[in-house]
Amino acid sequence: MSAIYASALYADSDETEWTIDTAATDHFCNKKELFQDYKELKNKSAALGEGNTVICGIGNVVLEIKRNSGKSRLTLLNVLHAPQMRRNLISGRLIDKAGLTAVIKNKKIQVNYPSGDEMFIAYLKNNFYVLQAKALKSSSSNLEQIDKVPESHNTSKTGNIELWHSRFGHQNAQDLIKMSKHKSVIGLENLKGSLECCDICKVSKLTKKPSKELPERTTSQPLELIHMDVWGPSPIKSKSGISYFLSIIDDYTRKVHVYVMYNKKNVFKYFLQFKAMAERQLNRKIKRIRTDNGMEFISKEFTENLKSSGIKVERTNIYCPEMNGVAERYNRTALEGVRSLLNEGKLPANMWAEALLAFTYLKNRFIHRKTNKTPLELWCGKKPSIRHIKRYGCLAFAYVPKAHRNKLQNRSRPGVFIGYALKTVGYRIWYPDEDKVEETKHVFFNESKIGMDSFPNKNDSTSTVTFMPEQVEEYLTIEEKEPPIQESTSSIEWKRVTKKREKGKTAGRVDVYYYPKPGVRLRSLKEVKNYCDNENINFDPKEFDFSTKRELKNLTDEDLSEESSEEEHSAMVTEIPKSYREAIVSSLKEKWINAMETEISILKDREVWEIVPRPRNKTVIGCRWVYSIKENAEGQILRYKARLVAQGFHQVEVIRENWIHKHIDIECAYLYGSLNEKLYLEQPEGFQEKPKADYVALLKKSLYGLHQSGRQWFKELDETFISIGFYKYKYTNCVYIYQSTVVILVYVDDLVIFAKNEKSMKEVITKIKKKFKLRDLGEVKYLLGTEFEQIDGQVYLHQRKYINKLLKKFDVNICEKVKVPLSVGMNISKSSCPTNVQEKKFMEKFPYRQLIGSLMFLASRTRPDIQFAVTFLSQYCSNPGLNHWKAALQILKYVGSTSDLAIELSKANSNEFIAYTDSNWGACIDDRKSTSGYIIFLGGVPFSWKTTKQKCVALSTMEAEFIAMSETVKELAWLSNIFEECSAINIFNEKPTLFCDNESAICFCKNNIENTRSKHIDIRYHFIRNLYDQKCFDLKSISSKQNIADLFTKCFSNEKFAQLRSYILITMPKKGENC
Repeated sequence: MSAIYASALYADSDETEWTIDTAATDHFCNKKELFQDYKELKNKSAALGEGNTVICGIGNVVLEIKRNSGKSRLTLLNVLHAPQMRRNLISGRLIDKAGLTAVIKNKKIQVNYPSGDEMFIAYLKNNFYVLQAKALKSSSSNLEQIDKVPESHNTSKTGNIELWHSRFGHQNAQDLIKMSKHKSVIGLENLKGSLECCDICKVSKLTKKPSKELPERTTSQPLELIHMDVWGPSPIKSKSGISYFLSIIDDYTRKVHVYVMYNKKNVFKYFLQFKAMAERQLNRKIKRIRTDNGMEFISKEFTENLKSSGIKVERTNIYCPEMNGVAERYNRTALEGVRSLLNEGKLPANMWAEALLAFTYLKNRFIHRKTNKTPLELWCGKKPSIRHIKRYGCLAFAYVPKAHRNKLQNRSRPGVFIGYALKTVGYRIWYPDEDKVEETKHVFFNESKIGMDSFPNKNDSTSTVTFMPEQVEEYLTIEEKEPPIQESTSSIEWKRVTKKREKGKTAGRVDVYYYPKPGVRLRSLKEVKNYCDNENINFDPKEFDFSTKRELKNLTDEDLSEESSEEEHSAMVTEIPKSYREAIVSSLKEKWINAMETEISILKDREVWEIVPRPRNKTVIGCRWVYSIKENAEGQILRYKARLVAQGFHQVEVIRENWIHKHIDIECAYLYGSLNEKLYLEQPEGFQEKPKADYVALLKKSLYGLHQSGRQWFKELDETFISIGFYKYKYTNCVYIYQSTVVILVYVDDLVIFAKNEKSMKEVITKIKKKFKLRDLGEVKYLLGTEFEQIDGQVYLHQRKYINKLLKKFDVNICEKVKVPLSVGMNISKSSCPTNVQEKKFMEKFPYRQLIGSLMFLASRTRPDIQFAVTFLSQYCSNPGLNHWKAALQILKYVGSTSDLAIELSKANSNEFIAYTDSNWGACIDDRKSTSGYIIFLGGVPFSWKTTKQKCVALSTMEAEFIAMSETVKELAWLSNIFEECSAINIFNEKPTLFCDNESAICFCKNNIENTRSKHIDIRYHFIRNLYDQKCFDLKSISSKQNIADLFTKCFSNEKFAQLRSYILITMPKKGENC
């Protein structure tokens, strides 16, 4: 016998207590006086576990329950009267059967309607969940039956005219009933009743009585007559600064297309878009258009296009707008609808553009009185479905994908429903707390609640946020789908709008996405075509990718000053001279001259050379000036640098504890190195000694640019550290340890010093200062082009500043976010390489090698997610084609779209190396060689990664995986050897683990046997077996879906790529946000 049944039989309870029993098949009540509509039963009993109880009757019980919103009444139908029972029971089975949901959490059961609203709550009492409710002993109206969900809470029913009136943007209620009666749409059955009064309609739509309209000619088919009108400027700009919208209405179908605009100059462009779309969809031509006499409609280009297309123009008379009544009337209707939607959702007025698009979407699915059909049915030939229509501005809960949350975070987030997807099929959800919009399918709607009520203090009409793109066609395909929503999810960030964005033009000159040589800058398709004609190169406009840059000629002086301050860094970068001659005529002439004088002064102080007569039969090395700007992590200019570099090509070849740290720079490090042979150098340009202008410099110390300078400098540094008492690691030349209290990492002239305490730090720095001139840079914030940023106690490694430099350098604008570095199915092979002199000469104007080198630097430092893409494209550096250049640009756009991704250093939780390896067998279609890839984690943090093409052709997937494993183990062995020496500072390394998704390769490694299919494998790869036998690492199997190394061997779809990337990189939070 169940515990609840036993308690019901033998334990007394109050008549106001109703116990929830998930095992009960019916409701039970022990007092006859609590029933209504009571009917006696004879010789009836109910089985309770191992016993029976007598059933005397059946009837309904009406309960009065208290909720946060006040009292309500609940009817239990067909309750069994069991006087022997001491407890009253509510059946959990019948709760589920009624379509209700029960959530057990925090010592209570909350029963909800399908809409999500609370029905009642039962609290835990004496180990049972008990509902406190008073039984009413007389019949009452307005009862809610637990065996049948009320219509107002059942989102699957369609009989609530008030709800559908709200969902359709407060359009005519009688037309809604007519739609249901004529079955004009799918999903609106059995709609009855009447709408007595709607306060939102009275506030938003009240007008004066209309005047008599002029008679109109009728049309018999789509595109026979098109009505066009522009509304604006709006008294309140939208969140993106939009002030106008263009409405295009087909007279026969009454289908509306709306384009939102910053100004009227885009009217002609949008008309051409509409014309191309409409004529393609309907396979017929536009015959007539009707407009007013606005300048945007009577421009020369507009008029000539209409003439050449054979379209007749009907213009209204002056001061007679009723002649264009269809368009004018729609504008009025649209604005009434916008006001209704904004009032309905309690949204700020500057969201009118979003509401306009949503209302137009609904209007095209609402019947027209003259046809009793919807515009979409007349346009497309099929009835649209409206089952997905929701109440505007209601509370929405959007699903958060696994890749964007951890196991402790909520699976959904609240937002406000503001419309239907623009580019996908789904819904647009606004998150007011972040000013962000997401388009997604996975949404739960609570239409009984206003979304803005959940975001207090966010109803701010002055906030400046925008959505992209600038224009949006209304003709979506959501009505074509069943269900009406796609699987894909996309998010659109609302970017901040500045004053210059509002005042500047949206269209201007176009710049091609590459850097030709000086004097051959191609700024438009016309210039590219002329160039191709002159060079005898085939011209195809589809082969070129252009980005727009807005003109600045309409900006005010204040705007220009803002523009200058924002792009000051970019200007400085572009003004870095490439030679001495450019420096002395530069606008920063004085700064560069001061920098050169400083460099010469240092060279003289270090006695780098002495001036001697020019020797005979000796090679004199040339020199040149190299200029740069030293910046901090925030991009602020610290100093201008000029370095004298020898032209070496003229030579003839013969932590676990709380350690503190500092970043130290050795000034002019190469100048400390001594030379063992005589080398002569031309005197530097601009600084020749006048009495001895023909003399040369006999070098005494090494100079930047000499082949031996790096070696000589390191030799000097190594001897100094050894003399101080440092011990150098055996397996790497860049790590030194001092008395188990100090560790120094060396990269040329940059030193990162770690010390257990301040005393040890000062002691070592003092000793080093005796030999070298140091510059203390404090804690590591910017090292080797990489930023180390601390946010809320967490350390992130990223290169956002470097990415922004690349975007400016290669003149790339991110107009639409790119989600993957390389798309699946891209045609990239040697077949795209130039094959003749003309094509090769043309491709010389594209800085392909420079871009690949820049991306390779990024991939090797902080962006393992582009390692495969960059490595794959690098094999075409000797002879790149246009497809290769486009693919490289896509990688740059991708890193620009994801510049907030970073490696979280502070999450390291152990000293264990975990490695993942993978291969793509025969991936290269040019030579059928396979691709190897691996990534190694240290304590959960990405530490080392690589993608390489295998040097031999593998004959099987097992062979390709075995070769990939060998490359990974080589790196693991080296890293393990380094960490073994860390025992000197009490850091002990754990045995590394290698994961592979190929069982055959794992068995071949573990079992030292040969067969006819494997004996040909090069012996150099077999060392992995020896290391495994020596138990230097563990080898484990993993499924292909979980193998992170897949990211380093092949391309993926957007969702799969994002999933794998989430294991490596995270989105870096903004400062001040909680992590």
